[in-house]
Amino acid sequence: MPIHQSEAIVLKSQDFKESSKITTLYTKKFGRIKVVAKGAKRLKSKFGASLDIGVHNKVIFYYHESRDLYILSESEIIRHFSNIYNDLNRFLQAELALEMVLRFTPPGTPNLAIFSLLVNYLRALKMNTSVKELNYFQWSFSLRLLTLLGYQPQLHHCVVCKRTPSPNLSVVQRSKAILNVGAVTEKGGQVGQKGSPPKIGAGSPVRLLPVPINREGATPEGCGVSDEEIYFSIQRGGLVCRHCYRLVLNALPVLTETIYLMQDLQKGSRPQKISFPVAEQIEWLLKSFTNYHLSEGLQSLKVEKNLTKIQ
Repeated sequence: MPIHQSEAIVLKSQDFKESSKITTLYTKKFGRIKVVAKGAKRLKSKFGASLDIGVHNKVIFYYHESRDLYILSESEIIRHFSNIYNDLNRFLQAELALEMVLRFTPPGTPNLAIFSLLVNYLRALKMNTSVKELNYFQWSFSLRLLTLLGYQPQLHHCVVCKRTPSPNLSVVQRSKAILNVGAVTEKGGQVGQKGSPPKIGAGSPVRLLPVPINREGATPEGCGVSDEEIYFSIQRGGLVCRHCYRLVLNALPVLTETIYLMQDLQKGSRPQKISFPVAEQIEWLLKSFTNYHLSEGLQSLKVEKNLTKIQ
């Protein structure tokens, strides 16, 4: 069997027999693979901490095209990201990212962009950043990973009528758009009120004021995605305008600023300002959208939900 070398991130590691481990790696050259690390459970194992979840290694393994389980020969740590696991928020976000790569990527299919995205995301989590910045990193990672895998949500035109909204707003113009912290539905429920779930999809659609302005300073025309009401369909995978939402089952009303920020995050931009209801909506939409494309949903999200209940 030929010997191969590659950089790799440990996605999952489980015990195998008495002294070994089966480890799932996302490698730079070969994509997602499984390897057997013989003797990894022994106290004086040559692998040491290199098989910990999320560790960035340089690995050497015996590769064979006709097999789906390879033999790990050597593993040298490049970055350990140890401080991630000393903080619950960072730990949960790292687990979510690793599980998304594990569940979404096909085996044996290299993708340098995905590998680089995962490494850079783990490096960002290791930095001393605020909880708000950690959320930005997570949302951006999720959107960019989904885009690279072909699951990107349609954020630029209605998925039914295909009409496109007005040109994107600049950063300055967006700051004049919706930052409606207390948006109220016609039934009187407050959107994104702290301590309660985001009320998207409940009651009548949220009516947004003021209407955003375009580059010329005029009210946008055309598709309903740039009008007073805007919807998102998890099942259809994107925006639904106010003219088409009755044709789509379970289309959920969302804030216009939510979509603007998701567009920026999809490109890797970091927003300068975000309101609480927008943050709640982005969080809910991304989790729902991701789980929709997986038969059993993400286990990391279930763990996070249970821990939140305990706290």
